[in-house]
Amino acid sequence: MEGALETSISKVISINTAGVFGNAEWPVTEETPFGSKRYSKYVQTKYEGDLITWQLYNEKKLPLVMIYPVGVLGPNDPKAAGR
Repeated sequence: MEGALETSISKVISINTAGVFGNAEWPVTEETPFGSKRYSKYVQTKYEGDLITWQLYNEKKLPLVMIYPVGVLGPNDPKAAGR
């Protein structure tokens, strides 16, 4: 991300995981704050990277597009990703 800033890249696309929202209230939208819990060490590290990315966006105007894909599941899935 810092390299993109140094070289004046016009757009950075960061693909993460919806898991970084942790125990946030559902449904998640662009305005939803991250929840206070993450459910695995993997998601915790993704969350920490996300915080750095958003900091660069807010403080240094990183030209950012953030994507949070979720699993595509069938009808009536009771897990959070199914909501």
